[in-house]
Amino acid sequence: MPQYYVRIEAVNLDYSVYDTHDISTIRGGSFLILNSFNGIKRKAKKAGVQLKILSSAASEAIIRFEANGDNEAFKIEKMCYNALPDTTKKFTTFVSAILPITENQSFQTHIEKLKARCRWQQYKNLSFVLPKPSMKTKDPCSFDGVRPAIYPEGGNEKSSSIVRIRRKNGKKFRNDLYNKLIDKSVFVSEQEDELEPIKKTKFVNDLETLSSNPEMRSLDGKIAFIYIDGNRFGRIRNKLFEVERYLSEDEKLLKDFQDRIQREIREPALETILKFALEPENKSFLTSSKDIRLETLLWGGDEIEWVVPAWQAFNVLKIFFNEASKQQYYSHEKLEKPILLTHAGGVVFCSHNLPILQVRKYAHQLCDIAKSNIPTDVDSIDCTADCFAFLNMTAFDLIKGDVFRFLKEYHFPASPNEFILKAIEIESLEHNLITIKNYFPRNKLFDITTALKNQNFNEINTILEKVYELVPERSVELKNAITDIINGNLHRWFLISDLLSYVGEDK
Repeated sequence: MPQYYVRIEAVNLDYSVYDTHDISTIRGGSFLILNSFNGIKRKAKKAGVQLKILSSAASEAIIRFEANGDNEAFKIEKMCYNALPDTTKKFTTFVSAILPITENQSFQTHIEKLKARCRWQQYKNLSFVLPKPSMKTKDPCSFDGVRPAIYPEGGNEKSSSIVRIRRKNGKKFRNDLYNKLIDKSVFVSEQEDELEPIKKTKFVNDLETLSSNPEMRSLDGKIAFIYIDGNRFGRIRNKLFEVERYLSEDEKLLKDFQDRIQREIREPALETILKFALEPENKSFLTSSKDIRLETLLWGGDEIEWVVPAWQAFNVLKIFFNEASKQQYYSHEKLEKPILLTHAGGVVFCSHNLPILQVRKYAHQLCDIAKSNIPTDVDSIDCTADCFAFLNMTAFDLIKGDVFRFLKEYHFPASPNEFILKAIEIESLEHNLITIKNYFPRNKLFDITTALKNQNFNEINTILEKVYELVPERSVELKNAITDIINGNLHRWFLISDLLSYVGEDK
């Protein structure tokens, strides 16, 4: 019988996930879409149709099946589309495309054709789902500012039906999905009793609660938005598809690669973060009601978006990159050598009440800066490609233009690339920053960055000599810490100034 591929994709996410600054709405939209592909295979089984799910990522699924001709194939495609939850289709634009499998064409060619057909379907649809007409109110939704407000949300706030769906379901799906993800890898442990509390753990539901901790003093109310993306994963997939010319082998490679990313990197990292948060010595990762201060806005595929308290950013980054490093080499018998799997990230430190969509935009731009020096040839990538760029904007609200131009002007004469940190230096950087934080006067640090902006390098040496005189018993330790970080580049004083608040205890 003829065989077919179907691709189903959620598109126009700016109108179905990222159309409000409300964190619960964003999370709800993201997780509802991620969950929406789960029922396709179940519904097909009830209809007596055998489907092979080749890929199921954050917003797309690729499926293979056989049918007795095109008419039956189109019916199966429609069945797959109809299996998507009606709840999710009320706020999300889904498109689908079908393609008969041709054995003399590569798997990658089939995938690209499906993508093109999905784009064509996308162009023929509205960018957003129209809300049902309602005569109940003339007021706009308090969250998206556009759709008709219908449902009361407390106080003077009202939500549209589309926002309400996401706000209402976001918490449940987030917790259910996390428990499901964790169950796959965490609770098959010999020490299961020690991990039992994770099953009962809940998460905060707003950024004010996530970041509120008066004990953290200057960091009270501050968050870190962390965006992580795989480096050249698309090129790595393409390289894998060049290995075999048999479609079944390429399909297996795709699934194997995605399973490696999710089950051997993403899920263990999440597991370790949760275990870390529940350890008694890390109580600042929990609220007074024992909820974990972790918000996830994107999960699945190659990308992750986390929001954590600013004072936990270094810990989360260390955990993620450490877990990722354990499964860095992807091997295949027909590859000349293993391919290295690395990640880049963008981290924004800011107040919790800044518009989250703007903060997200900055984090993505920072990730692009971090990726700027990573080779396009995947065989040339080494472990230094595990890196991230950061922006400390706790002293101001918004920036003009893009992050690259802002960093270039704000920290002149330093370049934006000098705010890229390698994952392998996080541990030593944190240790050295704590030393500087404990023994280097903050006012002198301000004097150094001012002298640096004025390119008065002799003044910097004079300031350092005075500081060493102030702490003679710690001068060698302090000098070594500064030397390790600066490493011949005085512009890294800006890095010290920006990150000093996020390590050690605040005094």
